[in-house]
Amino acid sequence: MIIPAPDDVHQVLEDAIRRTYEKERSLFDDCAHERSIVAQICRHLAGLVEARDGWESRWSVDVEYNRHHIYPCRGRYTSKQLPGLSENAVYPDLIIHDRQASTRDHNLLVLEAKHNPNPADQKREHRKLEAFLGDYKYRHAVFLKFPRREAPQWECIADKTSGRV
Repeated sequence: MIIPAPDDVHQVLEDAIRRTYEKERSLFDDCAHERSIVAQICRHLAGLVEARDGWESRWSVDVEYNRHHIYPCRGRYTSKQLPGLSENAVYPDLIIHDRQASTRDHNLLVLEAKHNPNPADQKREHRKLEAFLGDYKYRHAVFLKFPRREAPQWECIADKTSGRV
């Protein structure tokens, strides 16, 4: 089983975000809902993942995926890590994974996106992503910000790398 290198994962994600920003600029300029923007990133990312040399065909890109038809972080996440967070708010905006199982070898990347996050939003999203890294064994967790009148910015939570499109 071949797991893509971290730099390769970051590069393919950055390329998808850049393509989305260039080709779907009105979504960013009009402050379209995060789901609309993430859906377009998913579209570009899926094509890049499929065409990437050295990546196995088992990798899928999904938005708001919920394998077990329950909220993935129900219980421990909502009660201990984020008190007061409603259960229906706890699922990832975008993931790259192998749908066959849910282990570290199958969960490559989880992404959360937010328009103009304030410090409290950022802290909450970071804690949510840290829970996905720990509880669901994702290899990479990315927080994607859509600042007003600026290019998107991303931050990898696990290794603290970041980038701007």
